[in-house]
Amino acid sequence: MAGPQADVNDAIASVLGELPGISSLKNEQTEVLKAFLDGKDVLALLPTGFGKSLIYQIAPLVSRKLGRQNPIVVVVSPLTALIEDQIREATRIGVTATHLGDDNQRAGIINGEFQLVFGSPERFICQEQWRDMLSSTVYEENLLAVVVDEVHVTYKWGLTKDPQKQAFREAFSRLGELRSLTKEGTPILALTASAELQSTKKVEILCVISEVFDDIENIDEVLGDYPWGLSVEEEQEAFDYNFAGYFDEGLVLNVVDDIDNVEEYDYEED
Repeated sequence: MAGPQADVNDAIASVLGELPGISSLKNEQTEVLKAFLDGKDVLALLPTGFGKSLIYQIAPLVSRKLGRQNPIVVVVSPLTALIEDQIREATRIGVTATHLGDDNQRAGIINGEFQLVFGSPERFICQEQWRDMLSSTVYEENLLAVVVDEVHVTYKWGLTKDPQKQAFREAFSRLGELRSLTKEGTPILALTASAELQSTKKVEILCVISEVFDDIENIDEVLGDYPWGLSVEEEQEAFDYNFAGYFDEGLVLNVVDDIDNVEEYDYEED
């Protein structure tokens, strides 16, 4: 008799067989997908172009193959342009997707008619109608997971070192409130590109992530060899050298601490 893992593998294979132009997943994509479908919090550090978005885009499809009737994934994303790109990609592979800024889809979003629901943290955290939605019966029964995309900006934009100044986007520091708004046990999938994350501990605290899925057993040893305290240019060069082998395959871990020179992003208002 096939076990749960065999069932998940079969469901993933079945979904991939129905998607246009996608025949297989990378091992890391599969591991992350299976972990958070199993209800685990996942912090995934995967290089740009690795296919991070595909993981959550197909999650509702795989979940339906496993017997869930109407799985919904909520995606918190920092930029309107990124949201629009992800909606186009999801629609292309047959996933229903929309965002909280589309007033024409407001009723459909609230009624749980979309498999992917995108929005900025300001909308999910600061607007009462969307907070109420996450706590509604529809979402309590059907919410599969919460995804925080580009998670490195949670502390970069959500926190400030100067108590006299307001954070650039303070709502990022309040993402932990999603825990109280959603059903207990709803997993969080936090995604970013490897070289952009400064501190996983900050991410875990801000997003209230616990028991992070980690498939890198020797990463502490690798980080122990890293030459901290260099200039920005020297540190970036050393970081690239020390972690080049891991960048090629992607990382899923929760132990990186204090990496500087984070890439800047343009901010577009919703």
